[in-house]
Amino acid sequence: MTAEICVINKLGVALGADSAVTIGNGKKIYNSANKLFALSKYAPVGIMIYNNASFVGVPFETIIKLFRKNLGESKHPNLIDYGNAFIEFLVDNGYSQICTNREVDKHLLQVINAYLEQFYSKYIRSLKATSEEKNLSGKQLLIFSEELLEKMLDNETDRLDKKNILDCFEDTDTISNELESHINGLVNHIFKSLIFSEEIFTKILNNVWNHLIKEFSPYSTGIVIAGFGEDEVLPLVFDFKIDGIVEGTLKISDASITDSSEEQYNTILPFAQSEVVELFLNGIDPNLERYQLRVLKQLDKNILNVLEESIKTTFNNPIKVNELLETTNHLLQNKNNSFIELSRNYQENNFRKPIKNIVKILPKEELSEMAETLIHITSFKRKSSDALETVGGPIDVALITKGDGFVWIKRKHYFTPEINHSFYNKYFKED
Repeated sequence: MTAEICVINKLGVALGADSAVTIGNGKKIYNSANKLFALSKYAPVGIMIYNNASFVGVPFETIIKLFRKNLGESKHPNLIDYGNAFIEFLVDNGYSQICTNREVDKHLLQVINAYLEQFYSKYIRSLKATSEEKNLSGKQLLIFSEELLEKMLDNETDRLDKKNILDCFEDTDTISNELESHINGLVNHIFKSLIFSEEIFTKILNNVWNHLIKEFSPYSTGIVIAGFGEDEVLPLVFDFKIDGIVEGTLKISDASITDSSEEQYNTILPFAQSEVVELFLNGIDPNLERYQLRVLKQLDKNILNVLEESIKTTFNNPIKVNELLETTNHLLQNKNNSFIELSRNYQENNFRKPIKNIVKILPKEELSEMAETLIHITSFKRKSSDALETVGGPIDVALITKGDGFVWIKRKHYFTPEINHSFYNKYFKED
């Protein structure tokens, strides 16, 4: 994982990124990864990547530098045009030159495998807990396991049905025979000796397909592009996700773009591991906030259960009992909604707004200092806990302004700059 920050006001945008990279399912962490780059040598545009550092096996660092060389001295009128050009570069070159079909298939199978492994683990945990609780064995266990699997598949289908198909797959019809065969092989491997009916396998197949065309996997890459187009006088930041190639289509999300409103030009935008920055902005840890809401719902449920027993002993009329319970449930939901709204308003007025007002007037030097500090705090939080130090290492910081362009404030090197003058001498010549 990683932590990345954009701090933006009307003067410019500061970008900050740590250097930690996790390898081998969190078993190994290096503090030497490059995640922040100039997207152009001649235009005020920068790019950051987070999560997966590769595009179907090819490092994004290599792809970005190939794109930068291909871009040369060309400039685009709007920042979003740089993003579109980068995506077109992936599409035009990625399928035939940058990556091989083998790597495309490998990434796709990795995504499918992760989804099936997660579902299978959840299924086994639930099966084990219930069988121990009910002391099931033999034929009873076999019948229950099939019923549980079908129920969980139906629940997963309902969850996925509520999601929209990604825009990039609107013209994609159905799953190919080749991909269906791959999924079949993974299902047999992961679910081992379990015997499926045709109906159950069809449900698994449909869920995998819907996951591929509706959701992003843990192996996706977040991309942040920031700076100025040639015709723009105020900075913009936009981000999107890429998750390999599915059935010949680049899997990509719609871009989230900062607009030209007054509200946006005093903003701190965290990416990847953002909980510490959200604590700084909102005055409460997001994990604690989610826990509090879960506790509120559980308390409401307990109140309704106790109330139901009490009402049933008082009223013999089931219709009356249901009316009272529905009224109480409605009041409890209104109470929760009011609590959330009041909390959000308090956070906005007492935490977010004061910080935004400060960011709004920060000089450009302070923008970069704030970006670096927020990365430092996130790194220190990971270091002082028992969690893996997935944020750390040297912090790269860049500042992008309309007049000065892309300027490195802090940058690590894998070589000693003082004895590599030739690197700097050829920087602008290689195009």
